[in-house]
Amino acid sequence: TSNAGPNVQTCSNDPVSIGTNTNANYNYSWSPSNGLSSTSVSNPTVTMANNSAVPITQNYVVTTTLTSNPGACPTTDTVSVTIHPTFTTALSDTICDGSAYNFNGTLINTTGFYIDTLNTIYGCDSIITLDLLISNNPVVTCPDVQICQGDSTLLTPLGALNYTWNPSVNAIDNLGQMWVSPNNTTTYIVTGSNIDGCQNNDTVTVTVNPMPTTQLLASDNSVCPNDPVVLNASGATTYSWTGIDLTGFTGNVQSIIALNSGWYTIIGTTQFGCTTPTIVTGK
Repeated sequence: TSNAGPNVQTCSNDPVSIGTNTNANYNYSWSPSNGLSSTSVSNPTVTMANNSAVPITQNYVVTTTLTSNPGACPTTDTVSVTIHPTFTTALSDTICDGSAYNFNGTLINTTGFYIDTLNTIYGCDSIITLDLLISNNPVVTCPDVQICQGDSTLLTPLGALNYTWNPSVNAIDNLGQMWVSPNNTTTYIVTGSNIDGCQNNDTVTVTVNPMPTTQLLASDNSVCPNDPVVLNASGATTYSWTGIDLTGFTGNVQSIIALNSGWYTIIGTTQFGCTTPTIVTGK
């Protein structure tokens, strides 16, 4: 009597035995031959691939005859072999430096290739691979600036691909630059991102320095020729003088001998480089 053995289940490419123990009194012939280790033994192994997403079943028939009389009274039996699929899932991702990737419960923060093997409900492998890249956050810089009241300045960031500003007070060009003209000292935050969307920021302070309040006084506005006159400037750090009988002095006091009537002007400059409009006095 033929005995193909009980129906069995296995995973893709995992060998499984069918049939029964060998009896020297019988000859065995299995069909079909696909996946079998042998078609002429009592208990061959089956190794088959299942590249689909669902189980597949292969039926095998064993024909048994007497060794002493091979052509007489053959018997047959059938066995079903179910091959369950194994799954391979390939993941690829890029995350920013300082963050972590949750890979089946494991937090990963290092560039590399990772493999995890799970079991399906049939006990077969479910292989998950992860190709992870850690993208370095950009180093965003923009220098602090000092301006004079009423002036504008161009804020120019470096270190990233794209930029946003907060507050955003003017159009941002393709280099991330923005013109600002605050009335008071103001802090701006620039956020830069790289090609992977990773971000970093810098804080920029624009200090608004006041304009000098200058004054130019003469010791006497009406004098006789050859009389001495003292011109006294105030309100700034250095001065630029214009007028007759003057030297290239940049201080705040000019002593002259009045020879002719005329006008004198100063432009005052603070320690921050801010200059006042021209101040004029007569003689």
